[in-house]
Amino acid sequence: MTRNINVHILHTGSVIVDSALPFNHKKNLPISWSGFIQTRSKHICLPVSIYLIEHPKGLVLIDTGWHESNRQPNYSKNAASLSQKAILPKGQAVHEHLAKTRLPNN
Repeated sequence: MTRNINVHILHTGSVIVDSALPFNHKKNLPISWSGFIQTRSKHICLPVSIYLIEHPKGLVLIDTGWHESNRQPNYSKNAASLSQKAILPKGQAVHEHLAKTRLPNN
């Protein structure tokens, strides 16, 4: 009896951040990750990925990506929202991905 484990990589939008955030350059100033010091030309767009694992004993979801409320203009007014921008197209929120994925018990 073969038991398969499948891993689905799903993209739940993207995020625009200062390039200092994912790449820890030694020349970075201590707060360069905040996005306030460098110009917008130093900002990059990265995918926001989640991982759905189909295991013989059940499903496992690693991370959940952006919440759909990020689609609303001016949703978040915290410090993180000043240094990064969430982009979540229709159909890419976790519940939207799961609704269109053919999984056991779906």
